[in-house]
Amino acid sequence: MSLKIRRIALTNFRKFREPFVLDGLSDGLNVIIEPNETGKSTLLEAMRAAFF
Repeated sequence: MSLKIRRIALTNFRKFREPFVLDGLSDGLNVIIEPNETGKSTLLEAMRAAFF
């Protein structure tokens, strides 16, 4: 059995004060490309906090 993340929702986590949803993640590798200071590392920290 494997874990598949399809959607990530954040509210009130560091820079994401308002609700933020990243939807439509597919099987395999998903790459997030955004400009600096848009929350890519914060998103990773939130995922790390959820699992560990």
